[in-house]
Order: sequence, then structure tokens, then C-alpha cells
Amino acid sequence: MQHPGLRERKKQATRDGLIDAALELFDEQGVDETSVEQIAERVDVSPRTFYRYFAAKDDVLFADTGGRADRVAAVLRADDSTRSLLDVLCGAAVELASMLVSEHRRSVLRFRVIEGNDRLRAHFLRDGEEVADLCAAHAARRLGLAPGDLLPRLLGSCTVGALRAAHRRWLADPDLDIVAEVRTGFAVLADLDVSTNVDATTRAR
Repeated sequence: MQHPGLRERKKQATRDGLIDAALELFDEQGVDETSVEQIAERVDVSPRTFYRYFAAKDDVLFADTGGRADRVAAVLRADDSTRSLLDVLCGAAVELASMLVSEHRRSVLRFRVIEGNDRLRAHFLRDGEEVADLCAAHAARRLGLAPGDLLPRLLGSCTVGALRAAHRRWLADPDLDIVAEVRTGFAVLADLDVSTNVDATTRAR
């Protein structure tokens, strides 16, 4: 495996520094109240350097979106049809959950900033739809259906929903195992009829 050269490592370090600085400032004073100049100053680079990496300051919050979609696509491409479809979709959600764990501090800051801004929440939801669409398209291929049919669309939405539910619980409790939580969510989805008909006494436990 070829390792990145010094030039690429420096570029990555600058990009990472800009992301971290932006998230900290957004969390401290709000996205709309933070300027590109302030972000650049905190990293000791010029605003021009910022724009080499990001077209606008909002883009910092979604800098890794493309990478996440690529990881999901890779998991789905590796499906050899020997596992159940739900298991494959769970694997895609687990892949994203593992990425969140690997960048815990950024995940917490990013989500806190996004939750406080309607414009950013809308962007966040659109990005989730991209993953749902990938999963729906894969489910359709496995089931011999059209991607727009009800079942594939429902499976794609459930994949993203299971991840989001686990993500919110993990942000509230960092000691929670988010990967295990995603798997539990899919176990519930696998038998919703049983899960939604448990009597109140059992549910209270």
C-alpha cells in the first residue's frame, strides 16, 4: 500500500485543521456569526487557503458526506447474496456507525451545530436521503423490483432511520456501543410485529 507523500499529508493536515477550527467556532458562536476569516485565522492560514478546500463555510459541516456514501456503496457492492438483505443493509449502517466512532469529537460538535440551524438540518436530511437511495437501489436489485417501489424505498429509509436512532442515543450517552445499537435496531426491524405487540409489563422492563 502506497503511503501519501509529504505534500499530501500537509494538505490533509490543513484541511483537518480548518474543519476542527470551524466546528469549534460554530459551536462557540454559531455558523452565521462565524466568518471564513475567523476560521482561517485560528489555523494561521489565509481565507484564500480556506477556499482551496471548501466552497463555503457550510461545506465544512458536510466535508465527509461523499466519503460516507462511498463507504456504503462499497459495502453494498460486496454483497454476494449469501446473506439476508436486512443483514447486508445492517452492515452498511454499521459501516457508517464505525466512522462516527472514529471521529467522536467531530461528530458531537457537528451534530450539535446542525441541530441548532434549520438550513443545516435540511442539508443533513438530504444527505441521509442519498444513503437511503443507495440502499433502496440495492434492495431493488436483490428483490427484482424497481428502486421506486414501496418495499425498496421503505428498506432504504429504515436503514438510515436505524442509524439515526442509534446516533442520537450515542450522542446522549457516549458510553453506548453505537454499532451494537445499530444491530439491535435492525433486529427490531426484522420482526416489527413482535416488537410492537409486547405487553406493557414486558416493555417496562
